[in-house]
Amino acid sequence: MAHREAEQVPSQVPPPRRGRDLALTIAPLLLLAGLMRWPGHFPAGAWVGLALVLAAAFGILGLLGDSPLDLRGDEGEGEVADARPWWRREGAIVVLVAGALYLPLAGAFGLWDPWETHYSEVAREILSRDDWITLWWAQEGWFMSKPVLIFWMSALGMSFGVPFGVRFAADAGPNVQEWFIRLPICALAIGALWALSRAVSRAWGPRAGMCVGLVLATMPQWFFLAHQAMTDMPFVASLTLALAMFMLAVVSDPAVLAKPRSLRLGPVTLRYSLWHLTIGAVLLLVLPQVVYLLTRSLSLGCAADANVQQCTRMMHANRLGPIQLPFETFYSGSAGNSGVDGAPNVPGSPVWERVASAVPFLPSALQGLVWSALLVWALRDLRHERTVRGLYFALFYVWCAVATMGKGPAGLAIPGAVALLHYVASTRWRELKEIRLGLGLMLFLVVGMPWYVAITGRLGNEFLQRFIVHDIINRTMLGVHGDTGSVRYFLWQLGYAMFPWSGLVPVALMAGRIVVPADATQAQRDIARIGLLWFSVAFALFSAMITKFHHYIFPALPGAAVMVGLLVDRMLPRPSDDAPPRWDSWLSRALGVLLLVLGVARCVGTWSGRLDGRGNPFPANTPLGVTLIVFGVAALALSWWREARPTEPPSRWESMFGGLGVVAACVTGLVGRDLATRRSAPPGSERLIHLFVYNYDRQWPQRFLDFSPMLLGFAVVAVALLALLGVARIRGAMVGALLCLAVLFSGWALDVYMIALTPHWSQRGLFERYYARRRPRPSPNPDPRFAFDPIIAHQMNWKGENFYTGNRVVAEECGLKYCTGSTSEWIREHPNQRAFFITEHSRVQGLLSQIRQGGGRAETISTEADDNKFVLVEATLGTPPPRP
Repeated sequence: MAHREAEQVPSQVPPPRRGRDLALTIAPLLLLAGLMRWPGHFPAGAWVGLALVLAAAFGILGLLGDSPLDLRGDEGEGEVADARPWWRREGAIVVLVAGALYLPLAGAFGLWDPWETHYSEVAREILSRDDWITLWWAQEGWFMSKPVLIFWMSALGMSFGVPFGVRFAADAGPNVQEWFIRLPICALAIGALWALSRAVSRAWGPRAGMCVGLVLATMPQWFFLAHQAMTDMPFVASLTLALAMFMLAVVSDPAVLAKPRSLRLGPVTLRYSLWHLTIGAVLLLVLPQVVYLLTRSLSLGCAADANVQQCTRMMHANRLGPIQLPFETFYSGSAGNSGVDGAPNVPGSPVWERVASAVPFLPSALQGLVWSALLVWALRDLRHERTVRGLYFALFYVWCAVATMGKGPAGLAIPGAVALLHYVASTRWRELKEIRLGLGLMLFLVVGMPWYVAITGRLGNEFLQRFIVHDIINRTMLGVHGDTGSVRYFLWQLGYAMFPWSGLVPVALMAGRIVVPADATQAQRDIARIGLLWFSVAFALFSAMITKFHHYIFPALPGAAVMVGLLVDRMLPRPSDDAPPRWDSWLSRALGVLLLVLGVARCVGTWSGRLDGRGNPFPANTPLGVTLIVFGVAALALSWWREARPTEPPSRWESMFGGLGVVAACVTGLVGRDLATRRSAPPGSERLIHLFVYNYDRQWPQRFLDFSPMLLGFAVVAVALLALLGVARIRGAMVGALLCLAVLFSGWALDVYMIALTPHWSQRGLFERYYARRRPRPSPNPDPRFAFDPIIAHQMNWKGENFYTGNRVVAEECGLKYCTGSTSEWIREHPNQRAFFITEHSRVQGLLSQIRQGGGRAETISTEADDNKFVLVEATLGTPPPRP
């Protein structure tokens, strides 16, 4: 086979430096273990830990026979580098456009209730409790309904942000958490776009890859979820990376070896290749998990702060005859809020106590030894794999494992099914022997399974019942929460999820001969087949599930984007070396589209989306709107005039673009009508946020916001551009204008629409007001649990009240496991004290009555214009009359 060692080692092999590599491996791992055992939090711990893992990876690569520190003289040979400046290369354009869309305001707005505050509170407790295995969820106890990837990403992001001002301890208050929670999500989304673009470009050319990347980057569900700390983007971005690696493996020559390159970093020049990157990725993902497991605490008896009954039972379960084996212990409760050594808890938090693992003979340290052995086994096999195809297959398994850490079995089921169906459809059975299934199984286990085994060892059947039975089997087979519906349910949502590309999706999926011409290469057919299977498998899987949320269909988007991107590339003029793209014409095109959208919107309303506070829109300005439309048409005409026009007559299949454009325009028009209408339930403007929120019945701020004019502008321009695809001489210009429209729509949706809605879906603004107005408690403090005026969440369960107070909020009447108190009792037990309350608008009058009936004074210090769902109350509690 092509992975034989003799074919990989260059002739100029420097003498091995085993001592250096061994020291570079052992010393960082020992320091990393010490860092993970460090009591409390080291301010720059995440940065130091990353440096130590990278150093250990360098050492291990050297021990495997090819250190990045040792140049061999063969670096840089092979394919000729692209002579164009990096910023003009298609892959760089995808990254730059996505970065410009996603990064500038990623952390400039509060976390949304739900799901961001739910998941971010769990991630905050990871850092506050210093426990990366068992997850704590405010008043609900252990969090077991989702895998760990989103929580690790958010917690790591906050940990990296500590030197920049992130605070995560109890009562930390709002700071800069949002930036460091969302930036890892944005980075993973951009990385997935680049990988998919790269994979498509290997068969269809750089421009086609760029089109696919831009189409996916500008689909609403993708770009909204790139700004949301939810499980979906880590899952789907990892799945996209997995199938991009599969595409690259399929189209790679099995005889081609990974070529080394050199990278100069200041005074150091490093050697790297796909082999180094693959093994480096495995080590970066596995080493922290293994070292963390190996450094967990073991006990031979029950400590003073243990749950005595539970600890004694598990201590006896971990005996072999008269021999007491060590068992693992960890803590339950909310750090800084659960009472320690008999101190009272913050209401809503249980006692802070030590508990023992539920499964005997399975401590984390033993698991770490097993995973270490499996890692060594996998590396010994991977060490000899130097073919490009084999390494891409290895990365396919790695990203399947990461996707499985993101949302469970679907992370393996979807890419596995797509890969299997690809080989069934292509009938190239002989290639199956090249997929390295044994190596892939080891990589999948050692990357993706340590946390699953570790939390099962700690919580046992409690975790299995909740995650496997309730959240996987019952959601799939019986229905849990959410909606139900037929195939129409996700067809309906896909229209909004892919606007303004909605109309081209059915065309691209069904017009196969137009997308894939008769003279297409085998590699091109493979890429298109995988894209089509990707969409079909994801759509079939989630349509078959009983439980349905709008965002469940998200995994189908990248497959659809592959097909639409290929169609867009086919409709653009054939690239010519003699007539490279003119950037001035693209700027003119973008300006023209912007003026058209603004003109249409101004003819029917305003651009801001604001209403007068009584639900009435501000007046339109038709003359200004018409003027802008005229200038927009002129700018588009100028961009077309400055571009080279096709000289060859269209082929038989290309002549059908006109009819297909009309079909696409009709579909897009229906979607645009839904989005732009104001007289519907829900309002059209609300349908976009339903792509990622959970509770679809929450009230829209209809007295304050209405984005119908701008949505109508985008819809009208999209329909017009699609309808004009039938004119062959201007088709390329119209496709380019459609790309500009999609980018402009993405920027507007993220930086205008989403920012304007955030105060009504986030509690950050109210808690900023609370922290600004609260005062230190008088001395002597009547309640030492609170150094400042406390805040009480009355009948709340949105988790923003937990996250933005570091769970220091007093939770009353929320109906959860540890939320058993009564607001009226709190008022009675804290007479003559100043306090704040947060609740929903529908409950505020009852709360005010309780305070005033107890002899206190209270006033609301926020309005529906500030937040139409939650209200902040400032109160001075009175002395209630004695009970009869």
